[in-house]
Amino acid sequence: MPSEAKEWSWEIKPATNIPHINLKELWRYKDLLVRLVKRDHVVSYRQTILGPVWVFLEPLIATYVYFLIFTGIMKVPTGNIPPAIFFLSGIVIWTYFSDTVTGISYTFYQNASIFGKVYFPRIIVPMSIAISKMSRLGIQLLMLVAMYIFFVAKGVPLRPGIYMLLVPVLILFTALYSVGVGLILAAMAARYRDVQNLMMFVIRLLMFATPVFYPYSLVDEKYRLLIGLNPLTPILEAFRIALFNSGSVSLVHMLYSAVSIIITFILGIILFGRVEQNVVDTV
Repeated sequence: MPSEAKEWSWEIKPATNIPHINLKELWRYKDLLVRLVKRDHVVSYRQTILGPVWVFLEPLIATYVYFLIFTGIMKVPTGNIPPAIFFLSGIVIWTYFSDTVTGISYTFYQNASIFGKVYFPRIIVPMSIAISKMSRLGIQLLMLVAMYIFFVAKGVPLRPGIYMLLVPVLILFTALYSVGVGLILAAMAARYRDVQNLMMFVIRLLMFATPVFYPYSLVDEKYRLLIGLNPLTPILEAFRIALFNSGSVSLVHMLYSAVSIIITFILGIILFGRVEQNVVDTV
């Protein structure tokens, strides 16, 4: 273009400054999404002796460890609920959250070479991670149901609560929150490597701020508000009410959790969309 010209003949720019998900484009790349989900499953158990058996062993080992520490040593009461199934009900939800957040947060670093060679909607990679982890969650929920039936057959008075019909909604909101947090961390980690060093430490601390291995009703009053600010707290409480008809959660608390999760998910999409445009130059 001549230097004396004041305007460009053509200007290419996005239709909006706010990144968004093109659903039609995602549908066109659905085969890639399926292949990425299969890849995640294969890579997870490659060069392992037990393979997919780890899907069952991981929550069982964690349940046993929590049982020894919080029931055998610290004597944390779980009411009329057997400690094993009480811990497992929290572990399956927490494991999905932590695994999904961790997997998505490494999106740009683990796929930088692919992103620099071929175009496809980058959001497909986090989606594939969330879906692959969801399949593991489904298997672990079946294990939880089997343990539930076992205790009922032994005469333990376990009764499902009113939230049983909302279990799919609770799992959906857990997935949205996991993806949202993961996208935010992925966007931050693409520019600041310190995020990766702090992430696992923060996730471990967050586990103690989530009623995974203790009832929310036992939390001291001076810490109850802090624990309640965690959007996963009402989800876990509602999940246990659904399974055992035991727990404490209010409608206001549930609405707060839903709004917080939606905001986190939208914020994650926006940050991820902004970073992906120049991520090849920064990673």
